[in-house]
Amino acid sequence: MDTADQDGPGNCERYLHWASAFLVVYSIDNRKSFEGCQRYLEILARHMRGCQRRSPVLLLGNKLDMEQYRQVPAAEGMSLARRFGCLFYEVSACQDFAGVQHVFHEAVREVRRQADGSRPIRPLHH
Repeated sequence: MDTADQDGPGNCERYLHWASAFLVVYSIDNRKSFEGCQRYLEILARHMRGCQRRSPVLLLGNKLDMEQYRQVPAAEGMSLARRFGCLFYEVSACQDFAGVQHVFHEAVREVRRQADGSRPIRPLHH
């Protein structure tokens, strides 16, 4: 689900039934994007209450390279992730390919854990 989608959160229902995992991304230098993520997390939480299969949700603060312009403290991102039971990471898509790759690998590992019925490991911050 692309939160930059111009259709807005109300039109994301089409993704909810087939996705194996959800990565909800905001810019650490843009409070409005963080607030928008909260709406998506609420939609995902409502959807998951009615499902037998729980898809992992990862909340990502992007643009870590823009630290000097930060509008969303990491603690606030962690708090939101904790509230919704998400994994939480901060990354820089433009400067840290390995960090972004790690997040995608964690998403796949979490999907596999849940498919195996294993107990998930839930770090709140990387």
